[in-house]
Amino acid sequence: MAGEVLFVATAPGLLIKMTIGFWGDRVSYNSRIAIICLSSIMSFYLASEFDSVWIRLVGIGLCSIAKNLGEATFLALTAHYGNRTIGMWSSGTGAAGIAGAGLYVLLTDLIGISNRNTLRICGPTALIIAWAYGVVLTTSESSSESSLVPLSKGNQYGFTPARQQLFLVMMRVFIMPLMFVYYAEYTINQGILPTLDQFHGREKSSVLYARYQLVYQVGVFVSRSSLHWVQVPVSRLGLFPILQLLNLGILMLQAILHWTDRVFVIYLLIFWEGLVGGGAYVNSFYQVSQTTGDGEREWALSIASVGDSIGILFAAVTDT
Repeated sequence: MAGEVLFVATAPGLLIKMTIGFWGDRVSYNSRIAIICLSSIMSFYLASEFDSVWIRLVGIGLCSIAKNLGEATFLALTAHYGNRTIGMWSSGTGAAGIAGAGLYVLLTDLIGISNRNTLRICGPTALIIAWAYGVVLTTSESSSESSLVPLSKGNQYGFTPARQQLFLVMMRVFIMPLMFVYYAEYTINQGILPTLDQFHGREKSSVLYARYQLVYQVGVFVSRSSLHWVQVPVSRLGLFPILQLLNLGILMLQAILHWTDRVFVIYLLIFWEGLVGGGAYVNSFYQVSQTTGDGEREWALSIASVGDSIGILFAAVTDT
């Protein structure tokens, strides 16, 4: 069932990312934020209020739409701000992972609130997105029109010939490496970590899995916050998929052979997995922003995010 859930959690968002290059220029950021918030809130309550598996899957699909449209939207918005924005955005997404996983562990593991009530409590948190966009985000002079309609120099929309050439370069340099990193990452998270329950002792394996996810999110946060100190050049981005595939192999051997009985070793490997994934993310998008011209930077940043979604979808298919 995990594979089916991951597929539904990925496919709708992937469809958005694969097509946003055709319609993204024509949809205002205000409209996108409204769709993101509504989809996110509905996803929580469909999952919490209905026992039907199919309705819950619809909720997961809405969450996929909110997540992927939100990522593509805010990555595109970073084109209107300074060079530090990519690093701050990536650090924020890493912190969100810790906050989400940590809040879940706090409410369910430590306080003892049921999963259903935890979803009810967390549902309204999507309103923070609207508040951050409408109140916190300061609109600079260069982005005064971007709150209404995304930037498109010369009224060029969709996949123009120049954008087609740019996309082919991005596919080789940025999208494919991200795809392999996230394929290995989500194969580990969804396919392997649930099987590493030989350490749980008296605790439920679900509790141990939640802790695995928290350790992973901490690793993601650390590496996504590292851009100020460590910047990986374009020529070295190919190292990330190699490292993550190696991590996949090591943890797969643990699932099969149980080569260690020390849970802290698994925690270290999961932390390293998060470091590699977060490093690939922040450095890939930073290099997209640095190597793309002003007229296409906004479009390129939203398109580049398709790589992680393709990798996650492949992980879901192989785990089904």
